[in-house]
Amino acid sequence: VEDNYWDVILMEGNVDFVKEVLGSERIETPLEPITAYSLYPLLSGTSSPCEVRFRDLKDIYIRPKILDPVIQLLQTQMRDFYKKNKDEVLRNDRSYFDISNLNNSVAVLDNQLDGIFYRVEVLDRVNVDQVEAMFIDFGMFETLDVSGLRPIHPSMMQVGAMSFQCVLRG
Repeated sequence: VEDNYWDVILMEGNVDFVKEVLGSERIETPLEPITAYSLYPLLSGTSSPCEVRFRDLKDIYIRPKILDPVIQLLQTQMRDFYKKNKDEVLRNDRSYFDISNLNNSVAVLDNQLDGIFYRVEVLDRVNVDQVEAMFIDFGMFETLDVSGLRPIHPSMMQVGAMSFQCVLRG
């Protein structure tokens, strides 16, 4: 892990978002200055509980468990935004969300199975109704129905992906 990686995830421009996270009961440490580096001080040679997901030896993703409250807050914000603006988002889907040209784009998955919203990167088109996608905050890969995908609002991308790709050394 590079020493400055977490500074990239939550930058000072996201002060309100970080303050919301700090208001969470799970994070007790006050933040000064507002940077992810001080929130999540992962340095080379240190350890932190992580969840590892992989599809093959080239696609290994790690998500530090300490980021769980941030992910939960993001999911809550997405759920609230998309539920509140459901009609407008669905009406505009066709105008600025071209299902036929989704490769390498980020979208929101409205998962009907668990009722949770996820940020996903569409990797490839499987067929007319399905795409191969990666859950960018978890590092999971799945085939998804395009019917559950929604355009992602720019505010939902102010925080970088919560999982990051790793490579095996040697």
